Amino acid sequence: MFIKKEDLSKPVQTLITDADSLTDYILSNIPILKHSKLSVAKLTDNSIKLSAPLYENRNHYGSAFGGSIATIGIVAGWAILTYKIKKENIPTTLVIKSSHTEYKLPVQNDFYAEVIIEQNEWNNFKSKISEKGKAGMSVTSKIISNGNICSEQQSVYVGIQPK
Repeated sequence: MFIKKEDLSKPVQTLITDADSLTDYILSNIPILKHSKLSVAKLTDNSIKLSAPLYENRNHYGSAFGGSIATIGIVAGWAILTYKIKKENIPTTLVIKSSHTEYKLPVQNDFYAEVIIEQNEWNNFKSKISEKGKAGMSVTSKIISNGNICSEQQSVYVGIQPK
């Protein structure tokens, strides 16, 4: 795992206040996602909905490419945690540790990834980072199209504070 050398002792004030500024942050920090045309469709303190058009994320069968589905699910979890970290000014580098995607139905139309964070899990994550300098958090992403859950993803993210 490679972690960008960041000086977290002096937090950079990246202003993420709403869905549009979070979309800009995602696309400017993960350039490969620009082609996916994903956007933050909904953002609350504990949930996110990332939408993606089928056309830019399709495979040779005309359904959504499994790699796009997995990527957008991972990014949805990373994005809501990043939003909360920035909002609460927690000096932390967030990385993905593991992820497993279960594909249930083909995605044949535009789709979105939805993540809801439980407040008590978030509080535990923050406490562990504060106490130990490192913490993991499991997040479930659901990929939904036409009202159907087409895939579910379990991902573990790790927050690491500077020494």
